[in-house]
Amino acid sequence: MLKFIKTSPIVPLLISNSFWSLLSSVVMRGHLFLIGIILARILGAELYGQFVFLRSTIQLLETAVGISFGLAISRYITTDIPKFKKNDVIFTNFLVSFLLSLIVSSCFYIFSESISASLFSDVAHAHLIQLSVFYILFSNMFHTLIGILKGEQEFKVVFVGNAIVAVLNILVTISLAYYFSLKGAVISLVIFSIMQLCILLYFTCNFSSFLLAINLKKLKLDLPSLKHFSFPLLLSGLAAPLAIWFLNVLIAGYNEGFKELSYFNSAYQVFAIIIFIPIALSDAMYPILNKYVGTKKFVKLVTFCFLVVLGISSFLSMLVFMFSEDIMGIYGSDFVVGSKYLEILAVAAIFSSLLTFLGRVVISLGAAWANLTFNLFWGGLVVLLSCFLLKQYIVGVAVSLAFVISYMLLFTVQLVYIIKLLNNNQRTTLTKRDVN
Repeated sequence: MLKFIKTSPIVPLLISNSFWSLLSSVVMRGHLFLIGIILARILGAELYGQFVFLRSTIQLLETAVGISFGLAISRYITTDIPKFKKNDVIFTNFLVSFLLSLIVSSCFYIFSESISASLFSDVAHAHLIQLSVFYILFSNMFHTLIGILKGEQEFKVVFVGNAIVAVLNILVTISLAYYFSLKGAVISLVIFSIMQLCILLYFTCNFSSFLLAINLKKLKLDLPSLKHFSFPLLLSGLAAPLAIWFLNVLIAGYNEGFKELSYFNSAYQVFAIIIFIPIALSDAMYPILNKYVGTKKFVKLVTFCFLVVLGISSFLSMLVFMFSEDIMGIYGSDFVVGSKYLEILAVAAIFSSLLTFLGRVVISLGAAWANLTFNLFWGGLVVLLSCFLLKQYIVGVAVSLAFVISYMLLFTVQLVYIIKLLNNNQRTTLTKRDVN
């Protein structure tokens, strides 16, 4: 392993990508964490819980459509296939992502009153749901652009774009939430998605060599690529957010549910801060994994990256566990009760970080449908465990424990699957050599 680190040309590229990806994630996750604290203090626990509930509903579709198709685009850019084929595949993914976003946004707008009645037991929030549909549309288009830039390993460009958006978003959110309360917070979310799209579109048009080289007149739809890769990722991206959304509904349904949801979500935001560095590293590793899949260096690269993610996530989780009460107190004195949730989620963050990286490995190996199975397994498991543990613990503790147990079980299953997949690929390679 030490020889691999010292001699491999992959390591400097990995360090460079990781550095800029990490900075980009620090800026984006850090500013969202800051905004969460600001909104919690301005709105209070009850209104902040309502905002969290609405945001989790619309971000369910952002994760499923935008991030999934962005990941698919990133993979195909780094894949060694003919250029005309690559252009067709990426054009198809971009078009389908846009159309799905448009359809979903239209449905949300048309049925806003029914959705408001189901989520909040009134129709007073319907206008907020109508506003939020623009977030779904613009945010999903933004993620496809991110996929192009990350596929070309333009992580520095992504960082600059995110830094500009972060500064503007903080100013807009504070102003609107202070003067217009919950409605202002929702409007700021929509403006955030518009700023992301406009700024990243500018950078993509100016720095993407791939996008500039596309001939629009020669593009064709490549529907088989959707079946074999994009749609599995779409369904996979829907499984976990859908489970989390269901858990939010579960928490909100209890006595003073929106307050309890605000406490849990604040702890979950810190959980997201813990895993953001491992996720940034996984994003930086992903194009390189795609490049070296099927080679002798792939297993060593996976092992090295796995150990890096494990070390960083364990260190960060330990710090958060030790200072959980102080961290939750930042949101306000009422939020300290959520420190128990944070301590449990800090343990879950280690396994979540490793699973993020292992998921990238599975996708790199071309097993997109297997990745879907894993996410469906986790989504069903965490919901069932939460319902079961509610008999013994309060709702926040029950859901937090369900996260830990489900992540541990999925980690075990996914790791065994990857080891078997790598062994099978190695045997296939040796058989081909013997035949030749």
